[in-house]
Amino acid sequence: DFEELLTLLHWPSISPPIQPLAPPANAQEISSQLDLLVSQLMALQTSDDLVSEKTLATQLGVPMAPPLSLPIQIMLLPLAKRFRYHFTGNRQTNSLSKPEWYLTQILMWMGNNSAFMDDKIQPILDRTGANVNARKLASDMPRLLYDDALFCHLVDEVLQFEKELRSSHSYPASLPGLLHIPLEEATLQKWLTVER
Repeated sequence: DFEELLTLLHWPSISPPIQPLAPPANAQEISSQLDLLVSQLMALQTSDDLVSEKTLATQLGVPMAPPLSLPIQIMLLPLAKRFRYHFTGNRQTNSLSKPEWYLTQILMWMGNNSAFMDDKIQPILDRTGANVNARKLASDMPRLLYDDALFCHLVDEVLQFEKELRSSHSYPASLPGLLHIPLEEATLQKWLTVER
């Protein structure tokens, strides 16, 4: 199955590899299986799945990026699970005063896995990471409108994240990042008031 194959390929890479991983002895067979499974998953994906994703993104106020393919959705499950574990609920890492923790984590995962995505699948992990962050940022932003220090800190971190995302990770300008969230009307008014 696809998830077992990904495990054989050491997906996902949570931390930077200490040394390059040697390809498995049956690398050609695994590559063929990967091609077959990705093709089969793409064939299984229906337009209804894509429509429901578009509806969800619109409801969350996240600008619509091209929908994720089923293989990529499956590949992101372990990363999304880790993200939820660390950055939701009552965890110490889910701190409104530390948005850099989740923003940096996404950038690290993108860096750790970009070679795999470039070589084996397709270069869309960057877009996906930004969408995960956009949902988190959209849920945190209203809670910070009444704390100037935390709000300013969050805006600074978002600006740094956008800069690195666009420059270091070659994230396409045609796809939304995070800057649209502080530019929404209520948040923008707060930002302008704090800047004065």
